[in-house]
Amino acid sequence: MSMEIKLIRPTFEYKDQIEAYRQAFLDNGDSLAGTSSLREYASAEDWIKHVMLGEQKRYLPQDKVPATQYIAVTIREHKLVGMINIRHELNDYLMKYGGHIGYSIHPSYRNQGYGKAQLALALKECHKYHLSKVLITCNKSNPASAKTILSQGGILENEIPEEGTKETIQRYWITIKE
Repeated sequence: MSMEIKLIRPTFEYKDQIEAYRQAFLDNGDSLAGTSSLREYASAEDWIKHVMLGEQKRYLPQDKVPATQYIAVTIREHKLVGMINIRHELNDYLMKYGGHIGYSIHPSYRNQGYGKAQLALALKECHKYHLSKVLITCNKSNPASAKTILSQGGILENEIPEEGTKETIQRYWITIKE
């Protein structure tokens, strides 16, 4: 299998793989981080429409920020291996807990370097959104995610308890390279 991936916007061509991605996370009991509420959409078509509208502030509820959703696919096989979401700005909740970037890797493709590759590509996209420094967070109970963030130059600012949960959130900053 090719380790080379690219980030693309979700398209109907990937409908079946998007739905299978969602189901794999639900079956595994995993969080669908970085997927723009994919958990709420059984239909990939409806989800794709949702993420397209989510780029424009005028279509969002007041507590949401514009964001761009990407899927990570292998270049040769066109297999969906991950999803990553770049939030163009931060609100109070994202500043505390969510950060500018959220991501996930399909359970079948974890521990193969896809998370690191996906995040590296997303950081290159951040210039489009006028981001020079990004906040990325992860649960302290997810050392694989912390390792991915650190691999891209993440600097741990602090750890904070997430209100209403037993989780501790680690908050990392990455300066975007020119």
